[in-house]
Amino acid sequence: MAFQIPLSHTGQEVQRRVKICLEEKIPVLLTGDTGLGKTYFLSCLAQQHNQHLEKINQVGTSADMMLGMLVATNFTTRWQDGLLTSNVRNGGWVSMEEIARVDHETQGRIFSLLDYDNPVLSLVEINENVKPHENFRFFATTNEGADYSVRGIDKALRDRFFVQEWGLDFWNLSVLEERIGTSQASKIINFLKMGSTTLRKVVLSINLIERGTDPRDAWTIAGIGPAMEA
Repeated sequence: MAFQIPLSHTGQEVQRRVKICLEEKIPVLLTGDTGLGKTYFLSCLAQQHNQHLEKINQVGTSADMMLGMLVATNFTTRWQDGLLTSNVRNGGWVSMEEIARVDHETQGRIFSLLDYDNPVLSLVEINENVKPHENFRFFATTNEGADYSVRGIDKALRDRFFVQEWGLDFWNLSVLEERIGTSQASKIINFLKMGSTTLRKVVLSINLIERGTDPRDAWTIAGIGPAMEA
């Protein structure tokens, strides 16, 4: 079984609330600095529920790719669902990464999808209102304090979420000492606090090491090698 970093007591309390949201179909928005494990937490949660988490990253993702578009075929046109629409229809779990970077017009188009009562995704292009599948769940993440320019999240959209600021203290990082020793664990925790590496890279490195990869190679492959050698 692949290594996973467990949640701390604080993280477990947050997970308990998120699971209530899952039961009640309430969208969840995780905010906080890059690299603290927001998406990693959602991926682990999906795994626990035998679900695949479809991650839609707003860098390079257009509204057409997310919602869908009309495409020409054999002298006619047909509608092709985007990533979000496909999951709405088929009951997938979706995490919209860096939702604050989505333009406000596109944000506005998913308002009705996130309504607690009678949610629906309106596809105005084909005059269709798609009612979400029973198993559809919607998550989002954002780092509103990032150095790059963000548009911000429309208040009306934000109010539709259970919003949780994510912190490094949500993880039980003491397990790192058991896996890689006190010295290296201390370095890794400092790197995470400084934002010079990410939780996902740490997990990747440890999994590689436990599969027999030389630690120096594992750190290098994960992109944190030079810092570990310092």
